[in-house]
Amino acid sequence: MSGRCRGRGRGNARRRTVRNSPERDEGDEFDAYEDPLDIGITVKNEVICPEMFQTEDEVFGMVDSQNLVEEQQRMQQAYHLEAGSTDYHISQRLSSLERKMDFLLNINTRILARVDKICENMRTVTKPTDFPVKTKEGLETVDVKIANNMDKYIELFKSLLKPSGIIKNIGRILDQKLLMEMNYAGCSSKTGLSNYVNLNTALYESTSTEGYTFDDYKRDVRLAFAKAKNRVYKAKSEARRLEKMNEDVNDSKSEKKLTNVGIDISHLSNDAAKSRRNMRTVGKQNDFPVKTMEALTALDKKIANNMQSYIELFRILLFPNGIVKNIGLILDEELFMEMNYAGYGSKTGLSNYVNFNNALYESLRTEGYSFDDYKKDVRMAFAKAKNRVYKAKFEANRLKKLFEDNDDSSNDKEAQNNSNLNVEIIDNSHLSKIAVKCREKMKTLIKSNDFPVKTAEELEALDVKVANNMEQYIDLFKNVLMPSGIVKHIIRVIDVTLVMEMNYGGFGSKTGLSSYTNLDNALYRSQKTEGYSFDDYKKDVRLAFQRAKNRVYKAKHEANRLKKLKANNYGSKKEF
Repeated sequence: MSGRCRGRGRGNARRRTVRNSPERDEGDEFDAYEDPLDIGITVKNEVICPEMFQTEDEVFGMVDSQNLVEEQQRMQQAYHLEAGSTDYHISQRLSSLERKMDFLLNINTRILARVDKICENMRTVTKPTDFPVKTKEGLETVDVKIANNMDKYIELFKSLLKPSGIIKNIGRILDQKLLMEMNYAGCSSKTGLSNYVNLNTALYESTSTEGYTFDDYKRDVRLAFAKAKNRVYKAKSEARRLEKMNEDVNDSKSEKKLTNVGIDISHLSNDAAKSRRNMRTVGKQNDFPVKTMEALTALDKKIANNMQSYIELFRILLFPNGIVKNIGLILDEELFMEMNYAGYGSKTGLSNYVNFNNALYESLRTEGYSFDDYKKDVRMAFAKAKNRVYKAKFEANRLKKLFEDNDDSSNDKEAQNNSNLNVEIIDNSHLSKIAVKCREKMKTLIKSNDFPVKTAEELEALDVKVANNMEQYIDLFKNVLMPSGIVKHIIRVIDVTLVMEMNYGGFGSKTGLSSYTNLDNALYRSQKTEGYSFDDYKKDVRLAFQRAKNRVYKAKHEANRLKKLKANNYGSKKEF
């Protein structure tokens, strides 16, 4: 062995820097050595409990670290004096190592005891069953508890809301049913989270960071409520969709019942793409839609004799959108224009036909769907069906007038003949024909004037034409952009592929409509009315570009979604 002992088995021994010390001599060579185990151990937010620790002398019979250093120095001095006594030296070294190991174990025991105490304090903050809070009474109880121990609940909320914060994890604090009855401020007869001051404060403090204000917190909580409720609404919608899909499959089970009473459903297919056409086929084969009051009276008597079969038939006819959208498959247009539900205003009441009314209600009935809900739906169905008729009449008259105005500037014989039609003799059966004819005339008018423009070169050529004949193009744009204006109908003038490459001001490497001065002026003058300024026109054109592009983006997104859905559901569709 070498004549000098290495310190504690980890490289060379370290020394304190003691300069010009008069007490130091060669015999005190090891007096200045540091004790590497003499360290101060602290724990963040440590709760000191002296009674839980033993003294160093009580734990493993230990002495303090200074005693260990003195023992090391004595052993090293003895080793120089008795270099020949190898056995004695080894024995002393082993004894020293044992005492050092005991000292390290003592330190480790202290650390573990303090960690256990901290964990115990965290466990006693609240019971796991307290969250998420399920009732308003529970919310009041928690608010009182937080008032008595705010800091501990702040730490608890920090751990519950990690890592995504309150926006995604509010469901860990408030149960889903309770969330649906609440919002932040308590508006619209909802319970306000802000009413629970202590809970609200603790939540804010648990999410607070540098620069995070209380207004930011309120905005996040409102967004958290909105997103949590949207998840519930989407889940319900998906559940209803799957339920309807199951009902569509189960409808095949009622075929025998319908066949037994002479109701032909041979054309009914499971193919969703043909379902609406097949519903109409079934209806026509069984005298639907009903066209007269006499037929309705006769049907009411038939239903009295075989209620269940007609309930099944009505379910098929009204699937999937219910009576609000499909009342026209049960009652003819001319008949429901003379009716309402209760028979007010000299109208015939659907409620007078008791059996027919009951069969309709039973065909729509689901869990939680009351007779009052049914009456409300029937009234809405009558209102929407009548509105569709009124709108069709209005559209026919508008298009007829536009048709006549365009005929004044052309010598088209077909247009001359159609312009002799009188509005008074238009009945419901002619509405669609006139509308189609007028739309075809509009398409002809647009195509004959090279619209919509498809390229930048055509746009430049059009700008020159407009400069030479401004008034004529102003009148043309008025007709082309009716009735909704440039916001909805810009693609009648500029093709959608060209719209995607343009904006109004020409920003972002796009082509600017404003650079085509004559076209821009003609479009503005065609839209100009009293109080309509050029700034209003620019705002409308920008909005028109934005909406046209959004329609393209949505169409692409929907096409991709349907393609993915078709791929995912191919197996299930094959089963149906």
